[in-house]
Amino acid sequence: MKEKTLNNFGLKVLSVVLAIVLWLTIINMIDPADSKVISGIPVELLNQETLTDLGYTFEVLEGNTVSITVEGPVSVIDALTSADFYASADFSTISPLSDYVNIEVYCTKSSISGRNLDIILRNSAVKLNIENRESRTIDVEVELTGTPASGYAAGDYDVSPMSIKVTGAESVVESIAHVTAEYDIEGASLDISDNVKLKLYDEDGNEIDKNGLVLSRDEVRLKVPLLVKKVVPVNYAYTGTVKEGYKVSKITYSIENVVIAGTAAVVDTIDSIDLPAELIDISDLSANASYTVRISHYVPSGVKIISDVVSEVNISVEALITKEFEIPTDNIEIVNANDAFTYEFAKKSLTVTYSGLREDIEKVAIAGITAKVDVAGLATGNRTVKVQLENTNNCTVVGEYTVSVIVSK
Repeated sequence: MKEKTLNNFGLKVLSVVLAIVLWLTIINMIDPADSKVISGIPVELLNQETLTDLGYTFEVLEGNTVSITVEGPVSVIDALTSADFYASADFSTISPLSDYVNIEVYCTKSSISGRNLDIILRNSAVKLNIENRESRTIDVEVELTGTPASGYAAGDYDVSPMSIKVTGAESVVESIAHVTAEYDIEGASLDISDNVKLKLYDEDGNEIDKNGLVLSRDEVRLKVPLLVKKVVPVNYAYTGTVKEGYKVSKITYSIENVVIAGTAAVVDTIDSIDLPAELIDISDLSANASYTVRISHYVPSGVKIISDVVSEVNISVEALITKEFEIPTDNIEIVNANDAFTYEFAKKSLTVTYSGLREDIEKVAIAGITAKVDVAGLATGNRTVKVQLENTNNCTVVGEYTVSVIVSK
């Protein structure tokens, strides 16, 4: 049986091929393939609420009807009309950034079901003019929550990109007040580098649903250095001299210490913040004055202040008063005396004047006044000697004074 099947096998295959070719030739002669253009097929717009529910309105610019080229047997395509085709455009596939919706066409005539037809669209999309659509470029804000590990502080962050473009319904886009990258740094002690999803908020802090909006970037790259903290004092100074007859009675400031943050290598070198005297010029003051100093301007590069930085400095100025004090000459020290002589003051007391603030003057005690005379080289006789007086209790000596010293052997 097998030998009969294989006998003249090649001739049998050739016969089958020739029969198929002959059949196709006859069919093509009887019902040849051709093409036909059919115009005016109406396009049904499906799922329009995809746009309208987002607040968009639209106008169809092109594509209310579609034209096609149909290729197939003449006996089939000759009888076809626009009524035999259904065209649709599904709005659920559109992006808010797109102005086109693709058209799909198929033949609805059941009598040609299964027949070999090729449908070629001559215009393949519905072109739209979408209204109430807006695009805005909005800066990205960073909100760090939580507290780093003890002894650390967050440095100046870097965010990339710094802004994004938001496109969507005009009413929604206009309501966006903040584009925020939120990140929790609770317990962090190492530098942070991470991708952060963006959130949108309105003016009242309510989160805005991103559905229906197109963002140029949905997330940003956030970098936050973790810095070492240290508490250091602030040293104040002033320049100039108050008006004659007045004196600075008190200096007060709202900030005595600040918390600085930076790399350990830099922070370790800083023991205080020394403000330049030029910031507080008291020249010719005769009344109290206030100064505002921004301390952050006077920290080294690479260091930031993470506590309050604006200090209010108050200078209190008071008029000086004078007061006379009668010093017993026994209180005056004699220096460089010659042991071969004796020295005696001609008077029992000396009246001197001190100038100072009332509070200081009232605290000056006669016993606390230091006075001395230098008798080196004096010969015998009644000699006039300059008295050397020291300022005391923030009060200064007014004028110069002499005493008579009787020098004898």
